[in-house]
Amino acid sequence: MPSIRAQWVRYYAECEMNFKTGQRTVCSEDMDRYFVMCGGPYKAHDHSTSWCGIFATYVMRQAGADAYWKMGKGIQCGSNVELIMGNSGLDEGDVVWATPNHYFIIVWPPGNSGVPWAIHGNYGGAGANHVMFYGFHPKYPVSAIKQYYRVW
Repeated sequence: MPSIRAQWVRYYAECEMNFKTGQRTVCSEDMDRYFVMCGGPYKAHDHSTSWCGIFATYVMRQAGADAYWKMGKGIQCGSNVELIMGNSGLDEGDVVWATPNHYFIIVWPPGNSGVPWAIHGNYGGAGANHVMFYGFHPKYPVSAIKQYYRVW
């Protein structure tokens, strides 16, 4: 069973979504908030930067996780965040790193499909296309997951 804090990670990620369409184009004010509050040195969002990990770090921090984002290094763990190598034991609220280079938040662990139900920031890629996606993404099956972060 996920920790209360991990459930908050999922909750804060879901609060950022549009459940009617399963996608959301993120406004500049929200992008600025993600960048400023991810624990990195940012004053506002950088249009040339991929932000999936920045969004994931933002929701982890909203849930009280001791984590921050470091460009070129990814999510940096503190005392209540565990980095788990591999893809075994995924649960709701886990923040995943998958190949080729993408972070997302698990909403429901993978079932028979082998693809987790998740929230993806930066679904549209770097640049001005600020789209979030909620659902199954066939590009990121369990086999693409190389490590994940669990908040305690």
